[in-house]
Amino acid sequence: MAGPGLSRNATEEPLARLTPREHEVLALMAEGRSNVAIAQQLVIGEGAVGQHIANILAKSTCRRPTATTAGYVQ
Repeated sequence: MAGPGLSRNATEEPLARLTPREHEVLALMAEGRSNVAIAQQLVIGEGAVGQHIANILAKSTCRRPTATTAGYVQ
């Protein structure tokens, strides 16, 4: 569901630009997992998790991880 003043396409389009790995990271973030837990789950380094999060935020209309994950869950 889109927030106030946002169309459904405006909120979903940035998510469509994410890579499959970025979707995995975002889903784990939405579950409340830490970067360390995400790295362990995906068998990648913590630095890679940080880079994926930076990429997600760059592609998102939101600039805070909590706002981005909230948009993903909706």
